[in-house]
Amino acid sequence: MARKVITFIGADNYQITRYEWNQISSDPTQYLHIALKQFYPAYTVIVLATNEAREEHGAALNGFQTCPIDQIVSDDDMWKAFDVIQKQINSGDQIVFDITHSFRSLPFLFSFR
Repeated sequence: MARKVITFIGADNYQITRYEWNQISSDPTQYLHIALKQFYPAYTVIVLATNEAREEHGAALNGFQTCPIDQIVSDDDMWKAFDVIQKQINSGDQIVFDITHSFRSLPFLFSFR
């Protein structure tokens, strides 16, 4: 059993802020995945990112497990994204999904095998 946080990053221009979760305030950061590591220190943080996001924010992804994901412009792309996500999860894993910066077109109803 593994503990994992699965999150997304886009190519947007993120501003420095403090995130809060369960009465814990993060250090100031541009990136939610960095705050998530503070909130879930015993978890592996997996960041799904497009090529554009990796080009824009590559330095902030160092030290994190990243998975490439394509832009979602069709139903076929959506199912490819589901496959990428599902490959990150094993039976018995404890999962936290953060969809703050996920594709708006990606519904999050999962049926894991």
